[in-house]
Amino acid sequence: MRRDQLNRRIHQTSAAAKAERHQSPQVIQRGGAVRHGGGDGARLAYCKTDAPDSDEIDCYLDTDETGEQVTVKCRIANGSSLMYASEYLKDGDAFLVIKVNGVWESTNLFNGAKFVT
Repeated sequence: MRRDQLNRRIHQTSAAAKAERHQSPQVIQRGGAVRHGGGDGARLAYCKTDAPDSDEIDCYLDTDETGEQVTVKCRIANGSSLMYASEYLKDGDAFLVIKVNGVWESTNLFNGAKFVT
């Protein structure tokens, strides 16, 4: 086999092997990580109201009062109500959220053991 034929065969073989290789979900593409599970990247949410007596709060995405309106689920340690959480959310407060399996969730962990005086 001539050298140019050998080089062409090596190139064809490595190109085929590369095409068959399964990409990892953690591969970086164009500056952003490919996320598995259909999640969106972190976004800024602005509270539409003061903290309610539940673990969900209505918010605006990206800009206060004019962004897309969404309901955000919040994780609360030692409780189930944002109204009594130690990081009390007020109208206009901003915090990070992510979309997981079609549900917007806060990246914060709220503490439900607020002491009321």
